[in-house]
Amino acid sequence: MSSSSKALSDVDGPAWEKMSAGEILLLCCSFVSLLVSCILWSSRKQEWVDEIYTWTEVNDPLLWHLYHAIQHGADGGMPLFYARLAEQESPKLNLLTGAMLAQAALVLSHVLGVIYGGLILVALVIFDATKRRFRTRVYVFHAAGWLALLVWSPAILASIAVGKPHGWIPMPVKLDVLVSYTFQMWMNPILLLHRDYELTQRHYEDFMVHAVRHLLLLLVAVVFLSVLVKLWRNLTGEPSKLESNKRTPLLIVGFSILATPLILLILSHLVTPLFVPRYAVPSAIGMAIILAAFADVLGLDRIRKLPSVPAVTWAVLVIVLVAMPIISALILVPEYVNVEYLDVPRIDALIPSGVPVVVGWQHDFFKLMRYSRRADAPYVFLLDWPSALNGNAEFVTDFHLMKNYRQVGYYSRYIEDQSDFLCAHPYFLLLDNQTRSWFDAAYKNLPGFKAEIFAVIDKDRELIAVHKASPLVGCGQS
Repeated sequence: MSSSSKALSDVDGPAWEKMSAGEILLLCCSFVSLLVSCILWSSRKQEWVDEIYTWTEVNDPLLWHLYHAIQHGADGGMPLFYARLAEQESPKLNLLTGAMLAQAALVLSHVLGVIYGGLILVALVIFDATKRRFRTRVYVFHAAGWLALLVWSPAILASIAVGKPHGWIPMPVKLDVLVSYTFQMWMNPILLLHRDYELTQRHYEDFMVHAVRHLLLLLVAVVFLSVLVKLWRNLTGEPSKLESNKRTPLLIVGFSILATPLILLILSHLVTPLFVPRYAVPSAIGMAIILAAFADVLGLDRIRKLPSVPAVTWAVLVIVLVAMPIISALILVPEYVNVEYLDVPRIDALIPSGVPVVVGWQHDFFKLMRYSRRADAPYVFLLDWPSALNGNAEFVTDFHLMKNYRQVGYYSRYIEDQSDFLCAHPYFLLLDNQTRSWFDAAYKNLPGFKAEIFAVIDKDRELIAVHKASPLVGCGQS
């Protein structure tokens, strides 16, 4: 038996033997639901830029070069151990080593994984405090896994440098934290009400949106308070209640992980903006733990004894919740699945042969590199530090990242210095994004250029034909 499955069976006894046929069926249906929803999402969406980063790097034929690239700024892409550690007074070396390796895997998946690891450690210390014990050896092994970050310290420092003098993440507000605890569940009923994506966008601040969102926040608050009461009773109740006490560690770690959005808010205001909704997604593990405990509070194990109407109601509710991932994937309109979708085939067809295309936003540049079928590969990204400082907040990060990519050999032919490119090309097309306009930041302030709309791609993007009407100052000078 593996260490993780052994940990599960030791926490709650022979868990699999205690599961009824209905519970096993529910578990299997949940797995199938998640799997099908992932297939539906993947088949309908264009790869996001971080996924294209990963695709670029995993296609590197040399592993040492990949490591070198990530070190130089090319962007790369626990509870069971905790419960077992909490239960044993003096855990054996194999369990401690397993916990350490789990923490190493956590922080290597993303540098902010150290926050989740730290919160799990805090939960462990809190539980030990309720037992009036302090186990230094356990805490040291747990934290030792974070030393794996030392391998990536050059990459971490390079990533920090990408965000100077400012990064792309905006400063969060308290509402961002509150909404994060709904995990976007409120979007499903809104999208059902407004199937048209543009209409949905315009109704973001509607009364209905606020009502659904606040109703979900209220329900989450009720769930949290109910389980907090259960946790308090476990901590202050009779030690002889072994079953409830064995679940107490997981309840503590559940609430601890759910503190992540609040921690990100505090760090954002004290250090640097870090609050991005997807960074809080792993805290959904904590939500799952709390919801399972809430089901226990409601006594769902006694559902067979309920009258037919409540029993049917609970059964329907369970079916809806299990099916929700598939329902979500089916009701989402393509524009919502691909919020930043780029029509690459149409752009490929519009570009005349021999005409270079400057791509103003690095997200669009990577999508063109990933999906374009043009053999001549006419797309380029330009580097210019003054333009990066004058433009959208993301442009500084774009400049550093693309400069790093060129230095390590990724797309080097297609990433050029702006001044050199402008001197060499009297005519080119510009793919500009109105919400992140490189044209406003750079070309409007350059004398000697004339521009006109070549084609409208979508509501945010347009192709601009740029003509050099007169020689530029500095061209041809060494």
